[in-house]
Amino acid sequence: MIPFFFASLLVACGAENDLEADRRATAEDGIAPGTLRVDTRPSADDLALLPQSFLLSPGWYEGVDVFHELHGTVVVSGTLTAEIMQGFAVASGVRPLDGLVRARRDGLLQGGAAQTGADGAFSFSLPGSQPYALELIPADPTMSPLAYFGELLIDQGLQLNSVIAMGAPVYGRVTDAEGNRLAKARLHIRRADVDARSSTFTTDDQGWYLARVEPGYSYVIETEGGTDADARPYPVVAAEFTVENGEGAEVNLDVGVRSVVVTLDADFTDADGAELRTPQVRATSSALETGSLVVEKTGDSDGHVVLNMLPGTWTIEVWPAIGQAGLTPWVLRDYVVEADEYLGRLALSSPTTLAGTIFDANGSPLAGTTVTATELGAGGYNYSTTSDSKGAYELAVPRTTLRLQAVPSSPDAGAYAHTAVDLTDAGAHETADLDLLPGTVLSGVASLDGDPVPFALIDVYDHVQGLLLGTTVTDGDGAYTVRVDVRDVEAATDADDADTGEEDTGDGGDTAE
Repeated sequence: MIPFFFASLLVACGAENDLEADRRATAEDGIAPGTLRVDTRPSADDLALLPQSFLLSPGWYEGVDVFHELHGTVVVSGTLTAEIMQGFAVASGVRPLDGLVRARRDGLLQGGAAQTGADGAFSFSLPGSQPYALELIPADPTMSPLAYFGELLIDQGLQLNSVIAMGAPVYGRVTDAEGNRLAKARLHIRRADVDARSSTFTTDDQGWYLARVEPGYSYVIETEGGTDADARPYPVVAAEFTVENGEGAEVNLDVGVRSVVVTLDADFTDADGAELRTPQVRATSSALETGSLVVEKTGDSDGHVVLNMLPGTWTIEVWPAIGQAGLTPWVLRDYVVEADEYLGRLALSSPTTLAGTIFDANGSPLAGTTVTATELGAGGYNYSTTSDSKGAYELAVPRTTLRLQAVPSSPDAGAYAHTAVDLTDAGAHETADLDLLPGTVLSGVASLDGDPVPFALIDVYDHVQGLLLGTTVTDGDGAYTVRVDVRDVEAATDADDADTGEEDTGDGGDTAE
């Protein structure tokens, strides 16, 4: 099924067979463990290029130069209009579409987006000659449906002037187990088969909602949780449905029992007993009667926190504001909430001192190494220092789980080193040494139409884990060399299958022996 607005896309971008012939590997094909992602960010002076990524299959990039042929910038622009509804399911004329137009490639830097203007016009730039998922997301889902088109090759740019069809109505009521209607409850609709979702819309004063979808697909409608118009919490619940034709569907949602709302409050201090200014709080349900719920809020300036919750089992996390980031987050796990309760005056622990030595790949202490400890919990703060002349470092960090990373100033010293450090039960002083390993030399050349791209920033990641493995800059000839630790890479059984990086990885990293 190709609705009117998708048909115009095919006319603008080329025949359907051309799209299929130029397909790259998709998410359903799977990403092999050990796949590297090379993010290339051209220098700010090079306005003809935008940041873009390349995937390298495991096991084939050792001992060869990887050639990254960058894609020049193209423009996606046009004007979107939408059918005007007259009554429940009758169209009468068109109007400019207010919404977001977005083209993206999952997990990669490539993409772009723009809001339409008052006349429905939009324009944005992205790297061309690649397939994208294109989304047209109306600001008001009650008036126009979400439109999604995957694997759309945007080659020399795209001029898109389309009318968004009215779609089919989806309607229903959001209630709780007692039959109370939830007014102003927030919802959204997402496609069940792809990663695309509508804007948020709300129920009316009687708990009714109306939205529109494109027929022919399965969808999920989901409440977004939080509190209703009466400040009473309601959980996230979802229902899947399919719309086969323009008649639409009725889908009602029941958020469960809400006859009891429980209030928890507490006062938080720092390690010295002083009031903790505006603590950040997150309560996450692990067992509610219906659905799930996350309650987030900022405490008062005197450290007082009040949470309105539903009975169930919760994990409560409290972490300090940025100015007090060294304090240890306070966590209460699997706490059964049944009635109103004052938890008391609670203190966040003081930081611990984490110290150690950084050794290069030859086992010698390494000076001038950047050492960073990153919280793996909700706060996500970074703590950094540089190793001294004896390779020693020292950091004041919270007593939580951290990822410790050593970044040498030169790849000759070895590859980046990473380790997870659990300081939950740490004492006043803890030790963690890091050994840089020889790693694997990854070398490549970035070019555009055969000409080198100099002084571009190169970041290399383990694509599956999202872990930064190395950073460098291309030289005047567009060439770079970076050393990465690929101990966990599962080598490809047949390296010949990856001789271009195009078919195997979903992107354009080529090699030359």
